[in-house]
Amino acid sequence: MIMSVMAAAKTTLVLIGICILGVTGRINGVIVYQDVIAVHADIRPAFAYGGFIVSGTSSERFLSHEYGHLIQERKYGPLYELLVVVPSLVSALLSGSEEIHRSRWFEIEAIDLGRQ
Repeated sequence: MIMSVMAAAKTTLVLIGICILGVTGRINGVIVYQDVIAVHADIRPAFAYGGFIVSGTSSERFLSHEYGHLIQERKYGPLYELLVVVPSLVSALLSGSEEIHRSRWFEIEAIDLGRQ
C-alpha cells in the first residue's frame, strides 16, 4: 500500500511538471521509449522519475542513460531518492563539469543499465 502511494505521488509530481512545461510552450514532442513516456522539452538538466523521462534531447544515447535511471528507481525502490536522486542533483549542480558528473557511480550504473 505504501509503495502504491509513493508511486502515485511520483507520477503526480512528474505530470504536474509536464503540465507546467506544456502550458509554458516548452514541450517539443512526446515519444514512447522502451516502456516509458519520454517528453522532449526545453529543459536542462534532464530527469527520469516516476516512470517518465523529461529531456532536452531525444538522442538514443541520452534516452538510454535516462532510462537507466528509471531502472535504478525500480531496483532501489524507496531508497532511490536517497541513493541516486539527491546525489545526482548535487553532483550535476556542483561538480563543475559534465565529465566529473558522469564519473559518479550512479551515473555509470545508469549508463550500463540503459544499454542492457
